[in-house]
Amino acid sequence: MGVYAVPGLAGKLEKAFLATGRKWDMGKSCLHFRTIEDLEVDALVEVIAAVSVDRYIELYEASRRPTGSAKKSGAKKKSGAKK
Repeated sequence: MGVYAVPGLAGKLEKAFLATGRKWDMGKSCLHFRTIEDLEVDALVEVIAAVSVDRYIELYEASRRPTGSAKKSGAKKKSGAKK
């Protein structure tokens, strides 16, 4: 779910839930609910539609690229590894 990757989407979704009196229970990338009635479906549709497939893939791939510090730490691990 790209809700955390695009600024403002998580807040928009939370606001929609709270405005209807529904329980807001979201984990790192999971929306927790017991029954379909617990969901604010219109808000979910809007948030999902706000991120195109191409944009989602772009965000996903960017999240998997090593950062500058990860490259440095990876190089240190390799150089100290026994053969």
